[in-house]
Amino acid sequence: MEAKLKKGALGYKSKEVEAYLIEMSNKYLADIKEKDEQIAKLNAKIERLEGKIDGYEEERLSVADALVKAQKEAQDILDAAVTEAEAQREKIRKDCDILNKKIDEAKDTLAALQKDALKVMEDYKAVVEEFTDFSGIGDED
Repeated sequence: MEAKLKKGALGYKSKEVEAYLIEMSNKYLADIKEKDEQIAKLNAKIERLEGKIDGYEEERLSVADALVKAQKEAQDILDAAVTEAEAQREKIRKDCDILNKKIDEAKDTLAALQKDALKVMEDYKAVVEEFTDFSGIGDED
């Protein structure tokens, strides 16, 4: 390509100019072909990368959907656990109320039994005293 055109008395030789132009044209076509090949390779690479990006986008959306579902399920589980705990708490509270009533009833029954036992003891004491008094009357004669 370094061919230099020689200038003659009447100017450049037409065959040399034509050869130079053909050479330059071929070089230009070769450069264009090389650039077209590079562009085709780059376009193919872009398509592959776009395909990967689309795949990654689908995966991202899939993961995001899974995450949203997991969060919803976790919230549902938490809500169910809270509801169950509140139901258990209410049941325990009712059971405690029933047991407290039974304890109060048992205390009342125990107090009544103690009162009855004291009355029986007092009656027994009175009978013993009366019997002792009666027994003593007979012994003094």
